[in-house]
Amino acid sequence: LPAPATCGWQVAAGILIPSHVYWFGVTVVAAAQNETASSRVAVTVSPSAPAVSIRPLLATKHNPSEELLLIGLVNASMDLSNPSLAWSVSSPETDLAAASSTGAGSLMLALRPGALQPGGEYIFTLTASTLAGAGSSSIFVRMNRAPYGGACRAEYASPALELAPVRIFSSGWQDDDGADGLVFSFALAPAGGGQAMPFGGRSYLQQQEWTGAKRGAWTLLCYAHDAYGGTSVASTAMIVEPAPSLDAEIFSPLLGQAVLAKGVLDIDRLATLADTVASALNANEADPRVDATLRTFFLSSLLDSQPLGQSPEPDSLLATAGALLALGGAGEGGLQA
Repeated sequence: LPAPATCGWQVAAGILIPSHVYWFGVTVVAAAQNETASSRVAVTVSPSAPAVSIRPLLATKHNPSEELLLIGLVNASMDLSNPSLAWSVSSPETDLAAASSTGAGSLMLALRPGALQPGGEYIFTLTASTLAGAGSSSIFVRMNRAPYGGACRAEYASPALELAPVRIFSSGWQDDDGADGLVFSFALAPAGGGQAMPFGGRSYLQQQEWTGAKRGAWTLLCYAHDAYGGTSVASTAMIVEPAPSLDAEIFSPLLGQAVLAKGVLDIDRLATLADTVASALNANEADPRVDATLRTFFLSSLLDSQPLGQSPEPDSLLATAGALLALGGAGEGGLQA
């Protein structure tokens, strides 16, 4: 007998649809005898286990203070009922049913802010099960840890007085990805609560000057921000005392020294001017218009009214002081040239 002839046909994976029946046939022709023979066989493709994937996250780290949303994709056989879905996590202390707002049995897993630990590493797995089997996919999630270890301090003349400069320093911050990438910002808030008032925007500078400090109890805030949106804050408290009242005892030497540096002025008139301005300021101290900003501005005007080396005119000094008294509520009549 002649040796039997054989042939084969290999179908690549994924070509045949699960749960379908395919007929495969073969025909053999003997050309010399003009004879033909054929045979065929039915092949039923069994249902396959679901194919599962999880959409990748855009960021390499996620902030624990924000919601974490994982989205799964499942491709299951059309003739099977909806697959049973279940999320799991590598951390045994994490209860997904309690930590998630969507539950652990749907395609989406939404974890509430604060559910995962800063700096923690987790593997989340989505499993889809059908009668044909189970398929699963996993994703690695790394949580960001905000900057830590920083301090906030203030430097100022003691005691701190209104309008005196205050320099704020933010230092000692550390970060898991290196402190060189941190940026900083500053703010202040009333002690005991209240809305924080920022000192401008973020920068790489770790110090900020508070000019025009206002009297009261304050909390100075030093923020550190990392590249993943993590933010930490350190704080320090300070009290700004009211500036002392200007009286003749304080006012006369200050103005007198400046005048002597510029020239010679009638001392009697200078003393009268100092006493009159001081009395008016003290009498109107409760008036919000007579604040340290106003005093400083007009004192500077008095001292700078003449170029260095020239004697200021008494009438010019008296006119400037009269304007100060008018704004302070004393009226221009308090001074006479």
